Amino acid sequence: MNAGRAPRRRSKLALGTALGLLPAAILLREIAFRFPHQTEIVYGQWIYPRIAWVTGGVNSFVPFSLAEALLAGLVIGFLLWLVTRQRSQRGSKSGFRGFLLRALFALWSLAGVVFLSFLLLWGLNYARPSLEERMGLSVDEVESEEVLDAGGRCAAMATKLHSELGVESERPTRLPMSFAALNAIIDLQLRELNLPGDQIRQATSPAKKLAVSRAVSYLGLSGIFIPFTGEPSVNRLLPDASIPIVVAHEKAHQRGITHEGEANWVAFLACSDAEEHVYLRYTAYLFAAMQLIGSASSYAPEEAKSAWEELGPGPRQDVKALREFWQRYEGPMAEIADKINDTYLRSQRVEEGVESYGRVTRLLVALDRQGKLFNRSRSISPH
Repeated sequence: MNAGRAPRRRSKLALGTALGLLPAAILLREIAFRFPHQTEIVYGQWIYPRIAWVTGGVNSFVPFSLAEALLAGLVIGFLLWLVTRQRSQRGSKSGFRGFLLRALFALWSLAGVVFLSFLLLWGLNYARPSLEERMGLSVDEVESEEVLDAGGRCAAMATKLHSELGVESERPTRLPMSFAALNAIIDLQLRELNLPGDQIRQATSPAKKLAVSRAVSYLGLSGIFIPFTGEPSVNRLLPDASIPIVVAHEKAHQRGITHEGEANWVAFLACSDAEEHVYLRYTAYLFAAMQLIGSASSYAPEEAKSAWEELGPGPRQDVKALREFWQRYEGPMAEIADKINDTYLRSQRVEEGVESYGRVTRLLVALDRQGKLFNRSRSISPH
């Protein structure tokens, strides 16, 4: 009699654990958001750097996207489980109702595992104070004249740097280094920024080129950071002029910077500070010009047109290549993905949703106000 109780107890314990994972994850997230500064100290500065160290070591030995392989394996495994369970229950008294209950239980348990893993491996970074707050930046009030002026000067800088590249102006530029070398340079640049709260001092997981880049293009994505494997992932079909910023953006996420606009800003800092690599500096100022002037185009079209004239023929070829690339993939899938991304960001308490990408404009203006937009040896410590 006692021999039968132990398996039943273990079964009840396993059932209770599976059912309790999702509520536990929700509770953990609520506590983290309730105490952001404690989350910063415990998770941001102690736990997460160690997680990044482990994932960095693992992914350095895998040349392909580990996340893509794991996702494919999980989907196939789950479908095989459903088919196997359905066949084994044919003719049973529980029938379809029993199968449906088991499937729902499996989905609930999987949701708990996935959500808790997401939080522990990276997602709790959302509950930390924003980088903007950590650096003491105040960029609430931004005048359109400031945006256009900074945008025009970034366009002029991009034109100047393009001339230093010594390439022809009749076609888009090409990345003058290997993807692996780009990874190493950006990783070093991000470490040297010494951002407040960034305790990651070792090399991190290299960015991976996605095998499903065409599908990702139809979703309107340049890249994505995979929290479960710690992999910054990049759309391999992108025009070269956008690749350094995209790699730096996803690697900024890797360093615990969750906010999209802040990740864009950090990507600009990393690339524009690469003094020995003119191409990275060129792509940084081209990106800044596009962000600043583009944001002003909706409310000051004539003034924005004048600012665009600061862009020389070479950089215009890169802008044209970028616009044509995304035009090829416009459609309902991109709109659906945009809405899903907006919902995801808002669920993580990013109030602006996808509009948060535009925060980079305010941060660039804040940098310009300090006279550091074009200073390669800038200091960005809190003030």
